Amino acid sequence: VTVASSPGTLELSNDNAIVKESEVKQNVITDEGKLYQQAKGSVFKIESDCCTGSGFLVDKAGLILTNCHVACDSMHLAVKIAESEKYPAELVASDLIEDVAVVRISPDAVSALTPLELAKDSQTTPPVTVGERVVAIGSPLTAETLITSGIVGKVEVGAILSDININHGNSGGPLFDMRGKVVGITTFGLPTPNGPGVSGIIRIHLAQALLN
Repeated sequence: VTVASSPGTLELSNDNAIVKESEVKQNVITDEGKLYQQAKGSVFKIESDCCTGSGFLVDKAGLILTNCHVACDSMHLAVKIAESEKYPAELVASDLIEDVAVVRISPDAVSALTPLELAKDSQTTPPVTVGERVVAIGSPLTAETLITSGIVGKVEVGAILSDININHGNSGGPLFDMRGKVVGITTFGLPTPNGPGVSGIIRIHLAQALLN
């Protein structure tokens, strides 16, 4: 095929027109700001009798993933999805050992929101690798929908360890890879006297069985 142009011509053939699959990155979010804008509306503040934490929408039926220690053993649960919108919630499934819980609010409350996409994850095929950049969104301390970023320091069968900053209230929130897929649930921090320490994130495959 010859494409006319000025001042010359461009010759296209099967050889120079092929684009390698590895050179095309689909669904890639190039920076943390874009990821935050895309995902923040589906990350919520969870309020229980004992504490506050975070959670995120995974299904249009009103299903929200969070930590068991945030939602379990509470007589009253509420989910704040916006500044002036708070809804009662119910605990529908929990796994105390893995510290994962599913709560539900009315589907009408989230009808305009998009559930977050979970990354493909299995015991033998983790969704992230050491050194990869990750992003967390949650409601630490008195803040709401706050973003922090870091890198993966270690990947274990049940957890991801990272230098990402996790504080009280982040528990139950999503950890994203840079494609915007949820790779884990932010759960705990191991602080040190001289710095923020290391954060622990439950790998998302441990929540999949509970969701199913």
